[in-house]
Amino acid sequence: LHTTLLIGTVAQYQAIASASSITPLQRIQPVTGALTINTINTPNIFGAELVLLSEGGFVLGTTGNIAVAKITATGDAVMLYFNFRDSKWYPK
Repeated sequence: LHTTLLIGTVAQYQAIASASSITPLQRIQPVTGALTINTINTPNIFGAELVLLSEGGFVLGTTGNIAVAKITATGDAVMLYFNFRDSKWYPK
């Protein structure tokens, strides 16, 4: 069980499952499973950067708000930047 310090309190560092649409719980987000993620829903508190930590080798697809497809392996960290002009996430 991992913990992290968030705004002065200790909170669970929770993983989310890969799915067609995901909603990260924190800016650095562990993701389990190997399904294709096409849409990333994020609260405004994350700003324009997000890191997805691959715990199962998910794929980023382009049928939603992700601009460039990417295949990950278990253990990869994918930095994504949000472009407010086209409302899409761009993986680095």
